[in-house]
Amino acid sequence: MVKKWVLAMVLIGVAGTVFAGTYDVVNREEAVFVLDGVADERVWDRVPAIGNFVLPWEDDVAPATVFKAYHDADNLYFSFVLEDEDIVSAEEVEDEAGVDSLDAVHLFFASHQIDRPREGELPPYYVVSLDALGHVHDYSVVYYLRDQDNDWAFTDQQVAGRIFDDRYSVEGVIPLESFRELGLLSDDNETSFLVGLFRSDWSTDGEEPRWISWIDDLASVTETPDIHLAASFGRFRLAP
Repeated sequence: MVKKWVLAMVLIGVAGTVFAGTYDVVNREEAVFVLDGVADERVWDRVPAIGNFVLPWEDDVAPATVFKAYHDADNLYFSFVLEDEDIVSAEEVEDEAGVDSLDAVHLFFASHQIDRPREGELPPYYVVSLDALGHVHDYSVVYYLRDQDNDWAFTDQQVAGRIFDDRYSVEGVIPLESFRELGLLSDDNETSFLVGLFRSDWSTDGEEPRWISWIDDLASVTETPDIHLAASFGRFRLAP
C-alpha cells in the first residue's frame, strides 16, 4: 500500500487530456522539487498532464502512463508515473545499454525535423532512456543511418526512479543551458524544441517490449514498431 495514492492523484483531471502536437511547459518559479522519484511534490498538482498514451501497433489499451513537465529560469523538470504489474528492473546494469532491455521511459530531443537534411547532413537528435530505478542510457543518433554515439551524455542532468507495488515513477531535472549547448534553444529560439515521449513495456516472460507512445498514428508510417521516426516528435513550448 506504500504510496498507492500516487497514480490516482496524478490521474485526476487527466481523462480527456489530448496531445495536440504541442505541450506547453508551464513556468513554476520557486516551486519545491525533491529529486526522489516519487513525484508527489505539490507543484505536480499545478502542472498539465499528458495521459493519453497509446499502443500504436496494437489493438489494446495502453497501461496508464502520465507525463508532466514544468520549468523555471534555470531548469526543465519532468515526471512520469506508470502503471505496471510486471515490472522488469535491475538493481545494477553492467553498462548504459542494459537499460534498453528493462522497463523504461524514453525522451527524444531535436532542434529540427530529423528526416530533413540541413546544410547537406541529417541533424542529430538526442535520447534519454530511464528505467524504473533511474538508471540512464543517453546517446545521440542520426536518423536513417542510425549513427549512434553512446559516449554522448547530457550535461548535469539528474534523475531518480522509484518502484511501488504495481507502478513506478521517474523524475528528472535538466538544465536549460544543456539544451542551449545542443542548439535546441538559441538566441533566435528560446521557447520551443521538438520532443518525443515513449515507454518500453517489457514482460518477465522474455517477449519483445510493447512500445507505448504519446502519438497515435505511427502504424500508418511503419507496420514494424519503431519510434525513431520523424512522426514520433511533437513540440515542447516553454511558457513565459
